[in-house]
Amino acid sequence: MLNDANAIDVEFLGMDSLDPIIYRDTASNDEEVEDTFCRALLLLGAKWYDSTARYFLISRVIDGDQSALNDLEEGRIPDLTRRERRWVCVGWIGESSSNSTDERSETAGTGEGRGFYVLDYDTNLPGILDDEVVPMDVGRLLLCRTMAERCTVLRSLGARFYENLQAYDGDAETYLRAWDWKKEGE
Repeated sequence: MLNDANAIDVEFLGMDSLDPIIYRDTASNDEEVEDTFCRALLLLGAKWYDSTARYFLISRVIDGDQSALNDLEEGRIPDLTRRERRWVCVGWIGESSSNSTDERSETAGTGEGRGFYVLDYDTNLPGILDDEVVPMDVGRLLLCRTMAERCTVLRSLGARFYENLQAYDGDAETYLRAWDWKKEGE
């Protein structure tokens, strides 16, 4: 989901922030290139939706579309899964956009000061009564200009640090390592 991306995410993905790609060209049929890009998206906490129809439905709910909210509340559409409703933000330390996705996931933490911070919460969507919803001041993350600044803000918001993906055991696991287990829709 690049519609919520900022310049930090664009740089992490190895894209030109002054001339970002709006739509990925999948016509080249280079599955390896596309898979690498998708894995990098997951490392930023992107969500992997089961279908475009489900994505658009959830987007309508998140945007407060009253007909979608009514459909959800009256049981005409399936409830949002935990994975679909989570808010996740990831900040990487000691990583550059030139590192491959595999290097990030396998070697993060092998050098001094390398690893990542994860902050994840439930959203305050209909039917979510959890006390641990997204903090009000996460908007500060939009002011960050570098991944280091993002990590500083994440740390101040209570994010947890992990040296590598294998050490990660939090709720966002379903995002960061989805490539390892997600093969089909829920």
